[in-house]
Amino acid sequence: MSLLPQVKLTEEITSHNPRFLYKLDDPQSVTAFADTTGTYPPAQVGVSKAGAGSLTSGNQITVASNTGSSGTVVTVSNPNPGTNLVSAASFISLTSAGIKGPAAPGGSWTRMFAFRYTGPTPSGTAMSVLWSCFDLHAGGGSTLYWKIDTSGLLQMVMGGPTNNTSAYQPSTTSVTDSNWHLAIASYSHAAAQLLISLDGATAYWTGIDPTSEPAGLVSDSVGGWIGSATGNGSAWQYKGDLSFVAEFPTALTGTDCINCTRPGDRRVRENPRTPATRESCATPDTPAPRLLPSRQRRRTPRLGALLPACPTLPGGRHGPMAQRPGHTR
Repeated sequence: MSLLPQVKLTEEITSHNPRFLYKLDDPQSVTAFADTTGTYPPAQVGVSKAGAGSLTSGNQITVASNTGSSGTVVTVSNPNPGTNLVSAASFISLTSAGIKGPAAPGGSWTRMFAFRYTGPTPSGTAMSVLWSCFDLHAGGGSTLYWKIDTSGLLQMVMGGPTNNTSAYQPSTTSVTDSNWHLAIASYSHAAAQLLISLDGATAYWTGIDPTSEPAGLVSDSVGGWIGSATGNGSAWQYKGDLSFVAEFPTALTGTDCINCTRPGDRRVRENPRTPATRESCATPDTPAPRLLPSRQRRRTPRLGALLPACPTLPGGRHGPMAQRPGHTR
């Protein structure tokens, strides 16, 4: 992400008319973060039931191989990241800005964020949660969250109020490399399709069961697993940097996602079925099978190629089912 031109990325995002865009480039010592679109009020720094962790703003962008890039980001350094320990946590409360999950979770939506994880790879049954939305059951009902699993792989977990929950994983490459990554999830109820792009490598799942669509979400928290219905109970902590938290009221295409990964590079054609070149475009018209429940056979989705111009941006496969608090499949 630090290798991407941030001004052009902002322009690319803006061209798709986002519902909100929290760039998280606010000055040091702020307690709320501005929505660049001006649609929503600032999102406040939230504090968990166990107390405050560490969340700071105005931090210089850093990657494992590059320091000193322009721009600033938010850094979360909550204790015991990637473990099952219940600890104090600070997070960005989109709930405080009136945002509680996608505007139309049973319609079309796209969510996007950039992150750099600097905690340990989760072990055992643990995970590290980056962005979470729950209903009043705090993980036992409607669920939408992003996590890093025990293999260091990114997954998005989505489930409806009847507990029909699945994890979707677009990459076999670890994201616990202390480098920046750009994750985008695009969902269409009409097409029964979910698209997830990680650093431009895009996977599709078709035939999504509408009972897995989250409904009645009451919380939206960036930087951790936060159950607002339990007084901001926190678990599975996150440690690292965050930037460009956004949502769009439409389902972006694979080409749209690639254009966000490589803003300003319009060599990618607008027709996603005709990639400009093999190296510049992941074949977004190739559907990947939906990640099946653990009792069924799992298959690996076909993915697009790695974007060679972005050395910190990997691609990959899907993995095991997610586990939610108090629930094991």
